[in-house]
Amino acid sequence: MMREYTRCDADRPQSVRVGNCASSTLTLSTGAPQGCVLSPLLYSLYTYDCTATSSSTIIVKFADNTVIMDLILDNDERAYLEEIKHLENWCQENNLLLNVSKKKELIVDCSKKQEQHYQPVRISGTTVERADSFRYLGVHILQDLSWSRHTNSLAKKARQRLYHLRRLRDFRLPSKVLRNFYTCTIESILTGNITVWFGNSTKQDRQALQRVVRSAERITHTELPDLQSIYYKRCQTKAKIVKDPTHPNNRLFSLLRPQSVRLGNCASSTFTLSTGAPQGCALSPLLYSLYTYDCTATSSSTIIVKFADDTVVMGLISDNDERAYLEEIKHLENWCQENNLLLNVSKTKELIVDCSKKQAWHY
Repeated sequence: MMREYTRCDADRPQSVRVGNCASSTLTLSTGAPQGCVLSPLLYSLYTYDCTATSSSTIIVKFADNTVIMDLILDNDERAYLEEIKHLENWCQENNLLLNVSKKKELIVDCSKKQEQHYQPVRISGTTVERADSFRYLGVHILQDLSWSRHTNSLAKKARQRLYHLRRLRDFRLPSKVLRNFYTCTIESILTGNITVWFGNSTKQDRQALQRVVRSAERITHTELPDLQSIYYKRCQTKAKIVKDPTHPNNRLFSLLRPQSVRLGNCASSTFTLSTGAPQGCALSPLLYSLYTYDCTATSSSTIIVKFADDTVVMGLISDNDERAYLEEIKHLENWCQENNLLLNVSKTKELIVDCSKKQAWHY
């Protein structure tokens, strides 16, 4: 197969056409034709041995985009700078040119020190620009890991496409066609990489995006899925990768983690956990929300309110009929047993708000 491709790719004529004018023909034997279906695959094969040399460094490659991520501890940047030097040498050995003018360095500093000095990165004698934000694969990543700039960009793009949706409505197209247009051109923008940024976006940012969805609902006269439900479904889909050993990304997840308990200078023996999430982990609230997503009320007179790991069951009792309320509590108890969750009864309280005129009412 490689011989066949080499035969087709070698000594290929190439020219540039602008209108009726064409350049002289140039014969090429390197690289791949622009727009060729095999180009991304060939580039991945060509850069296969471009890997990280340090355990604290990760090299992420997507098509012809390459990102170096490093964890810097105790202000020790040696591994990070050596990794960049190694990448520069690898490119020189493999006849690849690093375009320094397009390179950016983004530092996410979570330390309490207000002023932290980092060495400038140099490639081929040129200093790499240090930026406070960077757009990678369509996502605006900020230095403080906030997502307002990204959500504002999405809302602006989506609102521009609402104009075309209104024009289609004016042409009296059926609602099904309008909904398909919304899904392809507007929803695809609002939900791009949604599992990355939506969970940590602010309430104001989510409301701004949801207003676009509501505007589209008024135009199409159909009910459209809200962004919160789409976010949960996408997260659940990605979570299934853990259970699928045949999935290419399954190796990126590890269920078992060593854990021990420390009290002062004394530490317990290490034991391995495969359930729950590490205490203080940023993903713990999200994982718990996904885990309890199907814990919902079964009665119209009952509401289940969940915030992080706090759950409140509220029931409206009319004519002294507590059956729906008690059945809801029993349903919650059964759900916890089925999902391996323990209800701490000693920390559970019941509060009754009685607005009836009868002073003595027995529950």
